[in-house]
Amino acid sequence: MLPSPTGPCQTSSRSLVFGLGPSITSEDGIITGAKLPTGRQILRCMLAKKPGANGALSEFKATKGVLEQVRPSYKKANIPMVSDKRVCHKMVDLVNANNKLRKISQAKRSSETTAKQLEKMECRLDATFPLWPPNVEKLIDNPEDLAFLLPTQQAAFTRGLVAESGASLLLLPLPELLLNFPQDP
Repeated sequence: MLPSPTGPCQTSSRSLVFGLGPSITSEDGIITGAKLPTGRQILRCMLAKKPGANGALSEFKATKGVLEQVRPSYKKANIPMVSDKRVCHKMVDLVNANNKLRKISQAKRSSETTAKQLEKMECRLDATFPLWPPNVEKLIDNPEDLAFLLPTQQAAFTRGLVAESGASLLLLPLPELLLNFPQDP
């Protein structure tokens, strides 16, 4: 690397965005992975497709594009989803909540209140983005599918997202639920 008159060149670094992490790139427009997507994956994909970024899609088209990437994950996991309209609404709410956090002035970003808001958003982004209906445990017949979803629901609950997402907890705690599953001989 040759020295630059203005300082060292940084070719692969990305700037950090308050409340989001590394800046958005075109790669964020694609949701990958074998698990259900997290809030962070949804948010980054939405921001990569938002109006004014990489193709200037409308908010509706951007949301629909993200939905089409999320749907196969839920289908593969055999977990029902809420309606498309509700999914889109939840995605827009996530973007709006993050935008509100990022609008906090530089002077107030070090306050205790802002730190709590940032921590709450980090938990929301790190958790699986809940797109299942509130009565999902009644809709899933296969115990394996239900066992797959259970840790996701419990993680959402422990992060305080159940009330925000409309998700419900399973009626039985994990050990009791697993005892009720048929055992292999």
